[in-house]
Amino acid sequence: MTPKEIQELRDKRARLVEQCRAIATKAQTEKRALTSEEQTNYDKIFAEQRTLGEQIQREEQLLEAKRQSLHGEGEQQHQQRTNEHVS
Repeated sequence: MTPKEIQELRDKRARLVEQCRAIATKAQTEKRALTSEEQTNYDKIFAEQRTLGEQIQREEQLLEAKRQSLHGEGEQQHQQRTNEHVS
């Protein structure tokens, strides 16, 4: 997954969080508890944003691991060239 695709997931997650906030704020403004329908919607949306958060974390870890492995390979190649010139 590309950094752009990960950002798209972050944006989607932010929209879901805003939907949850809107549901909660409406009930708070009206000084009442969530209706059963609102609670069901809230729970569904919150679970989806949690799943996206986990996916984002995995993808970011993979990008970082790739970056480190590429950086490490570059360092190894540099070290080999340095050793060849010293010998």
